[in-house]
Amino acid sequence: MIFNWNLFGRCFSRSDATTDLYPTKETDEKRMSPGDLPIRQRSVTAYWLLGLCNNYGYVVMLSAAVDIIKSTTSGESTLSANQTLNDANPGRNCTEMSTGAILLADIIPSLLIKIVAPFFPQLINIRVAIIVLLNALGFILVSQAKTIFMAITGVVTLAFGSGLGETSLLAHMAQYKNRRILSSWSSGTGAAGLCGAGSYMLLSYLSGDNRSQPLLIFLVVPVVMGIAFWMLLERPVVPGLSGTAQENNATGSPGTAHEDNATSLPGTGYENSATSLSETAYEDNVIDVCQAGSSSDMIDNTSEEFNPTIMDKVRAVPGLLKYMLPFGLVYLFEYFINQGLQELITFDYSWITTDNQYVSYQLLYQTGVFFSRSSIGLFRVHNTWALALLQAINVVLLGADAVYRFIPSIYIIWALILWEGCLGGLSYVNTYDR
Repeated sequence: MIFNWNLFGRCFSRSDATTDLYPTKETDEKRMSPGDLPIRQRSVTAYWLLGLCNNYGYVVMLSAAVDIIKSTTSGESTLSANQTLNDANPGRNCTEMSTGAILLADIIPSLLIKIVAPFFPQLINIRVAIIVLLNALGFILVSQAKTIFMAITGVVTLAFGSGLGETSLLAHMAQYKNRRILSSWSSGTGAAGLCGAGSYMLLSYLSGDNRSQPLLIFLVVPVVMGIAFWMLLERPVVPGLSGTAQENNATGSPGTAHEDNATSLPGTGYENSATSLSETAYEDNVIDVCQAGSSSDMIDNTSEEFNPTIMDKVRAVPGLLKYMLPFGLVYLFEYFINQGLQELITFDYSWITTDNQYVSYQLLYQTGVFFSRSSIGLFRVHNTWALALLQAINVVLLGADAVYRFIPSIYIIWALILWEGCLGGLSYVNTYDR
């Protein structure tokens, strides 16, 4: 049998740009582009911790979705209220509210704050203080919730903090002008998935039936976030600024530092360091998305200044649809699986409860995402539509099992969910790589 290696190579190819995409300290110093500024390891570590802490609450809330709903609705089942469902699915453990409600409460507020926040002044110290307070308040509200309304309010509070943290810290990142900061942030957000789901699963095993009180332990997360920003992260020092301007830049004072940036460093990309996240990202990447032959080309071509109009942005959208559509479908399918189907796929085992089965699904999903997002140094997937198709097959298989329960073992479900997470991570990293 002759295997068509050329066909295989069209979808998967080994990457030879690992050090360009994920530079180490040594390669960063050797290959620093003209726009890059030197940065110390403590700042790189700080941004890793900031990425970890910013996404931690989001992951924990999704992992705890079943426990949150059951603890605030007294675990009420809909079986007695729906005899038809009871006859068709005897022993089916259903709840009044789906875990999808937690997903919506986790995503919609975050999306709204990301849209609104760039229009307000980038007072980074004030923003980080608000983020820390929102995260702490969210964990407290969810852990002490007696009603579903109070629990949802806590999830929404955490979502606001996460969304504000992402848009604020990514915008602040532009002042450091170094690729290692972005790589560190991305790694931290990826680790949040694995650490968040894993830590909640461990606490759920240790706490037994008391699932809400252990959430108070996660109050350490906003504390670590504050320490990372105010004590570990060095303030961005921009060459050419006066002493007063450096102090204002370090404290996040509006106006002076950013104005000095614009006058002292023309052509370096610091003219608009206080611009919104969307404007900064677009200025850095809009030309490269259309022209770069690889992601390494995109990294090295970020010094050109481009001020897009609204129509420029609108005209850029059609060219991005080939990346956006398969990427969006992959995540649509996997969130349907995670928050729509997983709670219905249960097994009657003495060694693991149905609630812990759901938490294990979340952990395996995050594990797959974490490792597949790190795969770009080993191989690339050029056909991202194939990933969307494979994820659709997962939806069909797991959806059919949620109804008919034909898969005999939880180990098969675990393998499918791990594979689901791998597809999501591959779609993410290869879409942005392209």
